[in-house]
Formats: sequence, C-alpha cells, structure tokens
Amino acid sequence: MIRPGPVTAVERDAHARAEVTRETFDRPAPAFTEARCAALDGLRTPMRIPRRARLHV
Repeated sequence: MIRPGPVTAVERDAHARAEVTRETFDRPAPAFTEARCAALDGLRTPMRIPRRARLHV
C-alpha cells in the first residue's frame, strides 16, 4: 500500500474544501427568487441602540 505524501493530502483537502464551498452556495441558489429575496430583505431592520444617560461628574 502506498500512502499519499503531505502535499497530496493538502491538495486533496483544498480541492474538497473548494467543492464544498461551491456547493454550499449553488444548492440553495434556485430557491432565492426575486420575491423571496424581497421578503427576506424586508426582515432586515437596523438595531436600535438605546440612549444612555450621561454621567455627570
């Protein structure tokens, strides 16, 4: 049995990571229609930061 060297293992790992990253974005892409994107964009609202009282020294 021949074991792969460290370079081969790193290359295989890099290739697998690239494939997984591509698939992560490609799989759900058809589900994001313009109507769904608009609905999701409507959920984004800026967070309100409460005003703090000033401390007088």
